[in-house]
Amino acid sequence: MFRRLSLFLRSLPGSLGIILSNYPAVRAITCISVAVFLIQCLASFFTVPIGDGARAPLDALLSAIFGIHWPWFSHGCIWQPVTYAFLHGSFWHLFLNLFTLIFLGYSVERLLGTRRFWTIFLVSSAIGGIGWMVFDIFEPRLWYWVAQQGRIGLSLAQRWGESQGFVRYGVCVGASGGVFGLMGAFTALCPRQQISLLLFYVIPITMEARYMALLLVAFNLFEMVTSMGHIAYVAHLLGGLVGYLMARRHVRSRDYWEHYYA
Repeated sequence: MFRRLSLFLRSLPGSLGIILSNYPAVRAITCISVAVFLIQCLASFFTVPIGDGARAPLDALLSAIFGIHWPWFSHGCIWQPVTYAFLHGSFWHLFLNLFTLIFLGYSVERLLGTRRFWTIFLVSSAIGGIGWMVFDIFEPRLWYWVAQQGRIGLSLAQRWGESQGFVRYGVCVGASGGVFGLMGAFTALCPRQQISLLLFYVIPITMEARYMALLLVAFNLFEMVTSMGHIAYVAHLLGGLVGYLMARRHVRSRDYWEHYYA
């Protein structure tokens, strides 16, 4: 299935097919993510016994085992910091990550090569995921402290508590940490390159990569504090920082600086 999917993606028309044909790391991550998502969709039709006559959806079990989830990680699922990046929670989650991966990540692979691209993606993804897991463990204590800081803090803590439901530990899935790592790498490599994005997925804006990075950092920090959704903002921020720092190591030669920073 993986080979057929790879051939299909490479045969797509336009710039999408060109990118997937010429950049093997981008193509491989895309193929793996799409294949795993199809398996997740298929698994959602099945349930498995979990004891005492109870059953659980198979896709939820796969997310707990291969996503970042502290109880399973602490009991030996040490592969989670790598595997969680290839699972996604919905079609749009997958689409947004792959869209950014394909149309921004290929520039990183072109500038640094396939091996370094893989290194940045996997390391930033893993550190972002582990950082999110640690934050998830201590988050209740953080919000308990926030609740004691006044009326606004209490209101924010109440909103957070209501958003958690009955789940003590969350599950993190998705390539966002690695994708943000590639964004950070691109910012380190081409800080003055003009790039565009859709603000709030509606408003098109264009600015230099370094300013775009600062905007994304501010947005994620703001959302992490005020939004009670289940989005791994910590993984975004840590992944982006790791990718930036790793790419900075390769920005050494005088020719490179003259070409991209002039």
